[in-house]
Amino acid sequence: METTNIIITSIATLLGVLGGGTSILFWKQDKKNKELQNEITAISEWKELYLLQKKKNVELEEKVQWLENEVYELRKEVLNKMLNKMLNKKTPAKKETPKNNLKTRRHDTKHDTSDIPDEERATDAAKGIGMD
Repeated sequence: METTNIIITSIATLLGVLGGGTSILFWKQDKKNKELQNEITAISEWKELYLLQKKKNVELEEKVQWLENEVYELRKEVLNKMLNKMLNKKTPAKKETPKNNLKTRRHDTKHDTSDIPDEERATDAAKGIGMD
């Protein structure tokens, strides 16, 4: 009976050691599987966020394009209104004003010649202009 106990004990011990060894081998693999599952989950979440952002960017680009077209149309409308206003506006005829020519004025009327430079007065005097 003693020998049977020894054989049963040694078989049980051997199975315990082998079972514990296999759990150690599978423990590393289980840990790696859990890490891979976490990475897969993180990647899928990031992909979802990327797709949402891409969709939002497309919508914003469409809105910007629409706004640019709207601004273009409004500018064109304002320019057309300004152009029509300018074309339809009648400008009053300008009155012709006589030019202030000193020589003409000196011949036509008698006036104070103090505003005429001395050199010009001397030249005019030699020619007999403006002397009355």
